[in-house]
Amino acid sequence: MSRKWTNDNVVLLKKIYKEKTNGDLEIIFNKKESAILTKMCRLGLCRNEDYNRAWTETEEQYLRDNYFRGDLIKISEALNRTKKAITERAKLLKIKRDLELTRINGHTYFINENFFKTWTDDMVYILGLIWTDGNMGKYDYNFSICQHKKDKYILKNIYKVFCSSQQPYKNENTFNLSICNKVMYNDLKQLGLEPNKSKTIKMPVGLPEQYISSFIRGALDGDGSVDAKRKRLKISTASPKFSEDISYMLDKLGIENTIYNESYVFKSGERIKLADQTEYDTQTDFFNIRVMKKEYLLKLYHLMYDNSTLYLERKKQAFVKMGVEEPDFLVKNKHIMRKIEGANDAGKKIQFEQVKRAKQNGFPAIDHALATGNLYKGYTWRYI
Repeated sequence: MSRKWTNDNVVLLKKIYKEKTNGDLEIIFNKKESAILTKMCRLGLCRNEDYNRAWTETEEQYLRDNYFRGDLIKISEALNRTKKAITERAKLLKIKRDLELTRINGHTYFINENFFKTWTDDMVYILGLIWTDGNMGKYDYNFSICQHKKDKYILKNIYKVFCSSQQPYKNENTFNLSICNKVMYNDLKQLGLEPNKSKTIKMPVGLPEQYISSFIRGALDGDGSVDAKRKRLKISTASPKFSEDISYMLDKLGIENTIYNESYVFKSGERIKLADQTEYDTQTDFFNIRVMKKEYLLKLYHLMYDNSTLYLERKKQAFVKMGVEEPDFLVKNKHIMRKIEGANDAGKKIQFEQVKRAKQNGFPAIDHALATGNLYKGYTWRYI
């Protein structure tokens, strides 16, 4: 097939384009249908009435004044022409759109690609989430975070922070945040993120001290847990260096913590606690950073969540369920401060505002009675 259009081809096309089908034109000119339709549009020969309608000088001037902004919908409505007619006319007039304005004004994909260049609370939180629960492509400019469907809202909030017009996409029971952007990808690499990072990741390069708690919050949401019943917090990683870095950062915040190693093996897609190493071929070591003491849990809670907007709600609620917002959270043996009541068979009742007061007023062994429900000095005791 010949690529070039001769003058004779053009003259013949103008004569027969209305009466011939696209298939006929392919045979006559020995060219692909797409090439013929493109040539027709550029010559103003498209069968669509919109293309055949002549352009006035006023319309062309409007196009010159507004096309660079990239808002084709607005131009289409103003000129009563299709977007295809507008872009083809712009090519003839040699007018181009401004890429940045097209992203903002045109209804196309846009993202703040300079997001990772400035340290902010939200930026560092997202770093913590990516560092622990994210992935980076090896052969493209893609990075992603995957969350369970019940946590989809956090990905939507992150897209809003990115000023992105994209939305998370669903994959079975999970939702994925996936960004393909060369500038953001390279910025993450400079900060220390890398493909296949699980066992080698370190803290982000140059992380300011005032944002340490934001990074810890992101790491907790990415690969951590809060045990409300046992009152403890844990962040897990397969990187020994990263576990040391997290521990060091917590020390800087004045949070007492411990690191312990936990070995697991993988067999048939299941994670099984190590029992007999001889049965399995692959062993992976997980390093857990744990905070257990109440005073440090309370301090870390306020450092992470006070004045913060991005976080997994269920992790914060686990802290609340633990009791960190209760005024007596740090009180030891809180039961001695609770109100109690005793009742005998005759229906007589006796009350004390605190277990402590009952002990001071003739009932020193009341703890056992409250725990077992047994009679004590003729009364059955209970907490109110």
